[in-house]
Amino acid sequence: MSWEIVEAAINSFEIIQTYSESEPAKNNKTGAILGGGAALAAGLTVGAASVPLAVPLLVVGGVFAGAKSEETVKNVTKGIGNFFENVAQGINKGINNTIENVLDIFKSEEQFFQRAVEKLKNQQYDEAIDNLTQAIAINTQYVDAYFLRGCIRSDTGDYQGAISDYTETIQINTEHFYAYLNRGHIFASKGNYKSALLDYTQAIRLNKHDNANIYFKRAKIYLALKEFQNAIADYSKVIELDPKYFEAYLIRGCLYFDLKYYQESILDFTQVIQIRPKDINSYFRRIDAYVEISDYANAILDLNVLIALNPKSVVAYLQRGDLQSLLKKYDSAIIDYSHVIKIDPKHTDAYFKRACIKYEKGDKKGAIADCQQVIMINSEYTKAHIKLGYIYKEEGNPKEAIKYFKNAIDYFNKHHLLQQAKSLEIEVQTIQQEIKNTPWWRKKIF
Repeated sequence: MSWEIVEAAINSFEIIQTYSESEPAKNNKTGAILGGGAALAAGLTVGAASVPLAVPLLVVGGVFAGAKSEETVKNVTKGIGNFFENVAQGINKGINNTIENVLDIFKSEEQFFQRAVEKLKNQQYDEAIDNLTQAIAINTQYVDAYFLRGCIRSDTGDYQGAISDYTETIQINTEHFYAYLNRGHIFASKGNYKSALLDYTQAIRLNKHDNANIYFKRAKIYLALKEFQNAIADYSKVIELDPKYFEAYLIRGCLYFDLKYYQESILDFTQVIQIRPKDINSYFRRIDAYVEISDYANAILDLNVLIALNPKSVVAYLQRGDLQSLLKKYDSAIIDYSHVIKIDPKHTDAYFKRACIKYEKGDKKGAIADCQQVIMINSEYTKAHIKLGYIYKEEGNPKEAIKYFKNAIDYFNKHHLLQQAKSLEIEVQTIQQEIKNTPWWRKKIF
């Protein structure tokens, strides 16, 4: 699958739980990141909506310990816990804005900071930014004011301003974990993956709690940069830190599949299934991996489970029928294709595949009937026309053979598929020459 699909997959943290049976899903394959099928329909992104930025009201409660060099941090963290309860009794209560502005000249940076927090609590974001700016004007090294202003700016969409504030935070305190992390989120959302990678790497270096989510975010950046082995290493670290982190198993499994490490991908999809036994998509992905190593028996077992979970799964019946035909279990394949037709009476692929199996079993009459049914549903289903052409040729009915071959030729010419048209034209010419060379007493009257 293309990188666009993977990108759509990397950004959402929600994995689709119900397998889509739309037309694109019928062709679903696990291969994804390197350019194969449609594997990461499982979902993930590197966009602004998907990279959660720090929510200032939450951040205020306890992230300032990162700014160790600031004496003001000690004062802020001491008072911030009960600030929301007591602030109404202080500066703002009963004081109008005019008096407040006059008194501003007497305020310290801590007082401006605390007033900014109160404004933030009331969702007065512009006013909060103004107060933080005044705090910074008094103390240009006020790391908490830069950081909190960056959080507000990022959450209100001023990403460039947020980057500037996080950069100032880092210049004052080079060990500020959250500034690196939040700036990394913004870089990632803007597609500046190399800068995001540097920031996430710094955040990991400073991450005293060894948080699996940070490795997961960096792994997504490695995916965007197509550094697949590094991505695998980070997903492996995520799994080491959190063995229940099913998204990491899922994406690593898709990576392994695309890199043709099929056994490893099977193990990862198995882990996803163990964590989420009804995750239909992971069964389909594991089936794809089984098929790649020709383990059709286990693939069929998984399809049996899928059919038990969803007895009307057209995709599962169709794929099981395909595998039964590969194993030359033709009767079982016909039963599965017939189930598909029962669920969806206009499913042309099921009719055509059943026609091919009937032909293999020697039931040419049944094969002809199924091919004609396909053409009734979709007159441009060229494979059915070609199949009928060959069956009628084999049956000694050259006129019908030529008719169906010409139908296919018309379609190929219409769609500029000249090579395919040329091949069938040669077939028609051969039949016509055979008719011409056949003695009159051997030609059929009817």
